[in-house]
Parts: sequence; C-alpha cells; structure tokens
Amino acid sequence: MTWAGSPANLGVPVLTALMTINAEVARKHGKQPLDAREVSGKVRRARTAERDAAIDRAALFFSARFLYRLPGGTQMTAHPEARDFSSRVLRPELLDAGNMPDEEVRQNLLDLRRINRLFGSRRLLLEVLEKQVFRHKLTGFRVLDIASGSCDLPFAILEWAKQQGLEAQVFALEYWHRYLALFRDELATYPNLHPFSADVFHAPVPDQAFDFVTCSHFFHHLPEDRAGELLRMMNRWARYAVIVSDLERHTVPYYFFRLFNPIFTTCAMSRIDGLVSFEQAFRKEELKQTADRAGLHNCTVERRWPYRLLLVAESSSAA
Repeated sequence: MTWAGSPANLGVPVLTALMTINAEVARKHGKQPLDAREVSGKVRRARTAERDAAIDRAALFFSARFLYRLPGGTQMTAHPEARDFSSRVLRPELLDAGNMPDEEVRQNLLDLRRINRLFGSRRLLLEVLEKQVFRHKLTGFRVLDIASGSCDLPFAILEWAKQQGLEAQVFALEYWHRYLALFRDELATYPNLHPFSADVFHAPVPDQAFDFVTCSHFFHHLPEDRAGELLRMMNRWARYAVIVSDLERHTVPYYFFRLFNPIFTTCAMSRIDGLVSFEQAFRKEELKQTADRAGLHNCTVERRWPYRLLLVAESSSAA
C-alpha cells in the first residue's frame, strides 16, 4: 500500500526543495532536521487544512446566496431566529425524554437510519473498523456499540463482517428498552447481535472486554465533563480502539437541515431534534480538548464531509 504522504505522492522536486529549506532552518536554530516522511507529512496536513478551509468558504458562499434567502429576497441572517454557533447550546431532545408515542419514536429512529446512510455515518464507521481489523490481523472481533437506537449501525457491522468472512459479535447498548422493543422482530434476525438496555455510566463492563467500542451521534447530547467521563470508560473497555462519530456544529448543515429536512425525514420529532442536535454538537478542537482532558493517548479527531467529526483513540494496551 502506498503511504498517502510518501515522496511519490508529494512530488520529488517539491520534496527536495522543502528538505533543503528544512535543513537550512534547522542548522540556523541548532536543531535536528526533519526526515523526508516528517516533511511530507507536514505538507499533507497543511493541504488538508487548506482543503477544509476552501470547502467552508464555498459552503458559506452557497449559504449566503441560497440558504439564507427566503422567497422575495428576504435575508435570513436578519431573521430574529438566526443562530450563533460560536458555542454549544445544550438542550434536551425529544428522543432523550423517553415519553414520546411509540409510532413517533419508531419513525424518528427510521429517519436516523436514513440519515446515517445518506450522510456517511455508516461509511465512516466501517472505514475505520476495516482499517483496525486488518491492521491487527483479526479473524474475529467483539464490538460494544453505545446508544444504538434501532441498531442500524450494529447491523452494518455484522453485514460487513459476514461479507469479509469474519466472525463478529456486536453488543448494542441502549438506555431505553422500549426503543429496542420497537424493533424486536428485526433484531432477532441477527444471531450475533446482543442488544441490552443499560445506563452507560453504570454499565457493568470489565476492562478490555471488547476489541472495539463505538458510539455514533450521542456525544452531542452530553456536557463536556460527561463526554470526557464516557471517553475514559470507553478507553478502558476497548482492547484496540475507541471510535466516535458525531455531527460538527456549523452554520451550513443547520440551515441546510432546516430547509431540506422534509426530503429525508418523516416526522416532526426528527425535524425538531435535528435542529437541536446541530446546536449542541462539538467542533473539532472542542472534542479534541475533551479527549485530551480525559487522558486519551494516540487520539485523533478529523473533520469529515459532510460536517462530521471522527474521533479514533487507539488503546495504549493494544498489541
């Protein structure tokens, strides 16, 4: 496999020039020059940051031209409900309450399945899991998935493992037993799926009981201290890696969802909770700071299109 930041991908003339500059600067300051891999890695990260900035500029331009304008040319930015996304705004979501009618909850969870499929949550999870499984040369693995809802992501893991000829066992933790019961018949068709109801902060899980611990679209429900506490627990429970994906707080996805949610949602509960979710979500630097304070080592947080955050923390005890 070709390393993404290798000299072949970077270009020999560019790399040579950078190495020359690097050596001169290092000699001037009495430091050890970086090797070719480190230099090309720095360039790759700079290019990624430049690409992300370009995407944001294009998205904000699109928003200013289209999403912020109402019929008749009215500017949405002058609307009294315009939002400030500089900091998180924590509010309870309807799904958290556990007292909504069964049919409304079922439709909401089915909407979340559709959103996970359309906007990359399944793809992100399987991409990282595949990399970890093959890196550690596993022929089988155990996953704990937290806040599983209707278990669509555990389904995706089991289906992928079957396609790869791998033996997988997935334990799906959901706080509300009623939500699991709404999909009881479907859950029963997956013999390697083990759904159970528990409070994740008081779950009787031994250290390193699972190869991987995953959590998708749940961290935005938590204040920073509780998010850090959960990351510490997940890190203890995982033998190889913790994988967390969630929304990124940003103007563009909020107003995109506000205008176009009737296309991919079917109930008012999804539309209300969706807007609240974007206001509660972390930004990249906030999630990384939370992970650092929780003591996670070998941890990366990446922005992924469209406006998703992906945290991967490899366990220090991994072989």
